[in-house]
Amino acid sequence: MWEAKWAAMALVAAGLCLAHSTANAKTEVEPNNSCTSPQSIGQFPSSPVKGTIVEGDSDYFRLKATAGTYLTLEAQGAESGKGTIQVPVIGAYDSACVLIGGVKYNSRETLIVPADGLLIIQVGDTYYSSLGNPIYLGSYVLNISTPTSLIFGSVVDPQTGAAPLNTYPWLYHCASPDYLLCVNYSLSGFLDASGRYAFDTSTLESGRYQVWIPGGSNVATQYSNPIDLAGGESIQLDFQTKPTPIEITPVSTCPSGLPVGSDCEISYKIRNTTAEVQEVELRANVSSVTDASVFTSRYDVGKNGVLSPINKTLQPGQTLKISQTIPIAGDLPTGSTGFITVYIYRKGMPQTAIGGASLGGYVISAQSTVTTTLSPADQAKQPAPNLLGRPSLQPQPQRPSLQP
Repeated sequence: MWEAKWAAMALVAAGLCLAHSTANAKTEVEPNNSCTSPQSIGQFPSSPVKGTIVEGDSDYFRLKATAGTYLTLEAQGAESGKGTIQVPVIGAYDSACVLIGGVKYNSRETLIVPADGLLIIQVGDTYYSSLGNPIYLGSYVLNISTPTSLIFGSVVDPQTGAAPLNTYPWLYHCASPDYLLCVNYSLSGFLDASGRYAFDTSTLESGRYQVWIPGGSNVATQYSNPIDLAGGESIQLDFQTKPTPIEITPVSTCPSGLPVGSDCEISYKIRNTTAEVQEVELRANVSSVTDASVFTSRYDVGKNGVLSPINKTLQPGQTLKISQTIPIAGDLPTGSTGFITVYIYRKGMPQTAIGGASLGGYVISAQSTVTTTLSPADQAKQPAPNLLGRPSLQPQPQRPSLQP
C-alpha cells in the first residue's frame, strides 16, 4: 500500500518536473556565493536554474520542500550539452549550513529534505569552491526532481536508535547475476540526522545490486542481500549497526613535512572483540583525490610498489600492536589530498572487508612535501573517510562466483 502510494506520488512529481523545460529555467543571480546568503528559488517543484561558475565563484540556492521527502539534485554541464562546465560538482546543506549530501566529484545527489523543509544547494565544486578556487568553470543547468525508482532505508544503533557517525552507504553492481557479493561501484550517499539514506536508481541499468554500509569508528561493515533491479522499484532496506569483530586504534602517524616519495611510519593496535579466534589480513592503502573529479584508491602508490598484506591470528580478546611503513607516491601532483587507511579482511578473502580505520590524512604542498592532517590526539574529532571498511573504487580482481 505504502509503496503504491509512493510510486503514484513520484510519477505525479516527475510529471511536474518534466513540465519545466530549460526554456522556462530560472537564472542565477549574484551575489550568491555563500551558504549563509543563498539565492531563493522558491518551493519544490521548481523550474531548472541556469548558472555560471567563474573564477572564485560558487553558487548557492535555497529551496523549500516538504520535510522527509526524497529529492534528486543534478547539475548538468558539457557532457549533457546543457552547459559548458566539465564537472558541475554539487553539494547540499541544511539551514545551519551542515553538509548533508554531495562530495568532491558528484554532479548528482539524492537526499532527504530536513525537518524544517529548507534545503541549500551548492553548485561549483563543494571543496575547492569553498576555498575560493574552483577548478572547473563554465555554465550549467540545475535540475531538482523526485526519483521515480528508489532504494531507501535507515542505519541506526539498535540500542539508542541514533545514526552512526562517519558512516556512508554505498550501492554496488554485481558483475554477474549469480554473485552474492557485488563489487562494482555505482552510487554513494549520506545518512541524515535520523540515519535515513536514499539512492535514486532511475538512471541505473537493470541487473543485480547490493547496498553496503561500510564500517567505521569500530562499527562492522554490513551488506544487504543482492537486489535485482528492473526499473521503477521502491525498495526499503534497513540496517542496525553491529560492533566490528576487530577493533583498530591509531597509535602514531607520520610527521608533517615529509618529502614526497618518502616513507610514512605508522602504528596502530588491533583487538579481537569476540570470543573466537580471528585470522585476518591487514591491508594498507593510500587514497588520493588529484582534482575535484578524479578519485583513486591504490595499493601501489608507494615507491616500493604493492604493499603486502600483514597476516595475523588473534586469540579471543587479544590485542596486538602493528607498525608499518607506508610510502607516499612521488608522482602525486601538488594539491593532491587523501587518506592513509588500513582495511581488515578475513584471511584469504580480500573481497570481504570487515572494518578499517583512517591512520592519517595528507595534502601535497607546493613545496612538494606531505603534510599530514590527522593525529591520534585528534582522531576522534576528525571525520572518517567514506571508504572505511571497503576500498570501493580500487580495481577489483577477477574471481569466480561466490555462490555456495
